Amino acid sequence: MGKWFCGCSKKENSDCRTTTAHISLSSWKKTFYDMEEGFSMANKNKHCKKGENPKDRLGVLKVDLSLVPPIAIVHCATGMMDGARKYDPYNWRKNNVKARIYVAAAMRHLLAWLDGEEVASDSKVHHLGHVMACCAILLDAQEGKNLEDDRPIKGTCTKVLSRLNSRIKKHQMINEAVKIHD
Repeated sequence: MGKWFCGCSKKENSDCRTTTAHISLSSWKKTFYDMEEGFSMANKNKHCKKGENPKDRLGVLKVDLSLVPPIAIVHCATGMMDGARKYDPYNWRKNNVKARIYVAAAMRHLLAWLDGEEVASDSKVHHLGHVMACCAILLDAQEGKNLEDDRPIKGTCTKVLSRLNSRIKKHQMINEAVKIHD
């Protein structure tokens, strides 16, 4: 089998118990480290086109956080700050989160915004910032396995919306066809 190399301890045949990937010593030497020349990524970079940054090849395979508009992050943060002031920062990580409490709060803020109100009268925070904060907490709690999923039994909303959207699209196309012939 040959010698293997633990990347965390950098010792041959070490007794590592971490999740660090173990690769063969010869592979390690060829790819990442040449004992005589020192650290070099030249072999890895030789496959790039001239003027291409090797980081680009890996960067495009990761979540592109730059697609979130900064203003959205700012408004979400103000909603989170209001919650931190009232209930303590990251309080939802200490206790289970009931999904419907946050869904209802997000819906109230969304409806208030839809009805023409920009900021919540009590907090002076943009309603959409509160909506984002509620959604962020739901996502964090779900990923952290402390979301109490108290949603009702799955309904037919998605199917009904699909059916109604098809009907609306059909009527819209008929109306456009009639306008063309008039």
